[in-house]
Amino acid sequence: MNATNSGVELVDIRPSPSNVKAGSTLELLATVVNKSPDSIMLPAGRCDSPLTAFFMANVVIRQDQFQGCTATSSPFELNHGEEVTVAGPVPITLYQAIKAGKTPATATVYYLTENLQSGTVTKPFVFTIS
Repeated sequence: MNATNSGVELVDIRPSPSNVKAGSTLELLATVVNKSPDSIMLPAGRCDSPLTAFFMANVVIRQDQFQGCTATSSPFELNHGEEVTVAGPVPITLYQAIKAGKTPATATVYYLTENLQSGTVTKPFVFTIS
């Protein structure tokens, strides 16, 4: 399911920190807007994130076995017309900037509908690593 028919949108995708330097790690922030008529559920809490990314250049995705996470949280409900900013990736994943330059990427948010159907919204974005 994509944004065109689900009513769920991904806007304002940006790295954190906003000035990413080569050699540093980063996370992403994105705002999820629920324009669908129903509520949706997003994974929530310190140990879970609905937001993932794929980078076409300049960033590698690493697993950090030292950042274990055992706390679970209830999903976050987002009603019609509401929006929330989410951060990713999950704690055991690291985004490592390896080279300066324009960095094309795609962000994906995973969610559940009211009838527990899974859905995703994917959106391309570009940021610069200095």
